[in-house]
Amino acid sequence: MSAEEAPLAARVPAVDYIKVFAIVAVVFTHSILDPAMGRYTSWDELLGRYWVSYHVPAFLAVSGFLYYRPVPIPSRGVVRRFARVLVPYLVASFVALALGAVPEKGPSFLHRLLTGNTQGTYYYIFLIAVYVPTIGLLSRLPRRAVGLLFGALVLYPVASHYVTALRISETHFWRLRDPLYPYVFFVGGWLVHMHLPRLKRFYLRFELPLCLAAIVGVVFYFEGPLRGGSWQDYLGNRMIYSASVLLLISAASGRLNALLSAAGATPAPLRFVATATYTIYLYHYLFIYPVRQVAMDQHWHPAARILCVALAAMAGGCAVAWLGRKLLGRRSKLILGV
Repeated sequence: MSAEEAPLAARVPAVDYIKVFAIVAVVFTHSILDPAMGRYTSWDELLGRYWVSYHVPAFLAVSGFLYYRPVPIPSRGVVRRFARVLVPYLVASFVALALGAVPEKGPSFLHRLLTGNTQGTYYYIFLIAVYVPTIGLLSRLPRRAVGLLFGALVLYPVASHYVTALRISETHFWRLRDPLYPYVFFVGGWLVHMHLPRLKRFYLRFELPLCLAAIVGVVFYFEGPLRGGSWQDYLGNRMIYSASVLLLISAASGRLNALLSAAGATPAPLRFVATATYTIYLYHYLFIYPVRQVAMDQHWHPAARILCVALAAMAGGCAVAWLGRKLLGRRSKLILGV
């Protein structure tokens, strides 16, 4: 979802596939009904809960991966990257306000705007806005210091379980925006890019056991002892699950490219979706609300409702990205994030 894209010649196919799978997970998350609603069904549970929880961690990891630079990033570079995140969000928020798509109940528009909540749960925006200003410092830290920071962040859920002073908040709203816990994914992506050649060699040497371990990690998320425990247990469980899913998607990306493209590169339609994920993220709610209302008014089967809402959200977000590129040219990067 990061507005920062790697140059075409340096594209990593795994990043494209992670972004595509993650935006699909986001769309399905938002296409189901709220569990508190009376018409919430087992189909909502199946299609839009639990399995999707790798989505924001994936985008934060990709953001860290793409923001990484082997040389110190100057302050103007930090400001430029911050603008590429913030300006498209502001534009999308005011578009939603003009179209009447901002919920009237609850916090004020200004509160929603500042907390990444103008249309729905946009907590990725809040988190990435906190993390982008840190890339100047990360780019100046020794490799060992970045590794130690990552290790400390991995231990944060355990530490916060025992030391309540480390917890940002006990409310669901602010738990999602706790900048300490999700930073592990951003720093993890940065660290992976920092050591990418060595990690590639390690993966090629131990591909099968690593993939088997990732499958075990996925099963552990659904069936292990951490499920249904405290919030801190959930954080640790989600960390294991997200890392496992990202490894499996990365492992599959090369084989998928071999099947889908004679050139062995990410097929153009998937590459477009990968590039447009930030725009899809910002605008997909505009298409969810009307389609969901029609589906509910006409009492569609829950599975049909969810799938049609998700399809409309993906297609609508892609259409905004495509039209934005056509109409705005290079300015669409700053205005729409694509």
